[in-house]
Amino acid sequence: MPFGLKNAKAAYQRLVNKVFEPLIEHTMEVYVDDMIVKIMHDAKHRPDLRKMLKILRTYGIKLNLNKCLFGVRPGNFMGLIISSQGIQANPDKAKVVLDINRMYRGLRLLHVKIRL
Repeated sequence: MPFGLKNAKAAYQRLVNKVFEPLIEHTMEVYVDDMIVKIMHDAKHRPDLRKMLKILRTYGIKLNLNKCLFGVRPGNFMGLIISSQGIQANPDKAKVVLDINRMYRGLRLLHVKIRL
């Protein structure tokens, strides 16, 4: 990142966690710059959205309306798995990271064999 903003994402995540603390895990999940207002019953969705929007207004946080989506159903969304349990990593994408770890271990073994 330019201008020495190396921990900007972490600082932003802490800010968002602090601001939305009363709603996180109850009616809302926040993952870096993705905010999800989850519902169990359609009747509660508007009041929950109002609470979230009120917090945004209170702290002067603005949303990019071109990036906002409403009415998204549970499933795969933007590379994450969204369900009633919250936001989870996509297992297919996690597999890639695990495979890299296995490959690295194989390279270490090869390095040891070459040294002998």
